[in-house]
Amino acid sequence: MDFDRQVAIVTGGSRGIGKTVAALLVQRGASVVLVGRGRDALERTANGLRAEYGDRVAIVAGDVADDATARNAVETARQWFGGLDIVANIAGAFPTVRVEDMTNAQFAETIAANLSGTFVMCRAALPVLRARGGGAIVNMSSTAARVPTPGLAVFGASKAGVEGFTPAPAQGAAPLQ
Repeated sequence: MDFDRQVAIVTGGSRGIGKTVAALLVQRGASVVLVGRGRDALERTANGLRAEYGDRVAIVAGDVADDATARNAVETARQWFGGLDIVANIAGAFPTVRVEDMTNAQFAETIAANLSGTFVMCRAALPVLRARGGGAIVNMSSTAARVPTPGLAVFGASKAGVEGFTPAPAQGAAPLQ
């Protein structure tokens, strides 16, 4: 696939699947805004991509479930690269903890990173995507959403929420019933 002159936001872009997705997009011509919590890791990833592919990578450090981070990512895409065409919601948290051992903080962090972050980023990006005439949103899920996995009950539940939410933005232009 060719992504020449496309602009993408990739959450979780400093490591794992997000880093791989960002690298593939840049290799195939896209400009990418990497979003994640760790500024140092984002800088290392961005600098590596810039060294090989030029200045088509920007970063936004922050929590994907935070409205300000999402708005900043969308605005960075617009200011640095002229718009937004693709959002890849890859960021996630997956503590391997039995339900009875999970703390409220771990539960909240997992839901925030996986489900709330997807919602918040979609909400921030949709008006820009629609104004540009469309685009693509890719929300990362997991088989754990459908197949119980020891230690990943809350992760699976959050990803099931992502799967339930994902069709909604595409239907957002339809009249409300």
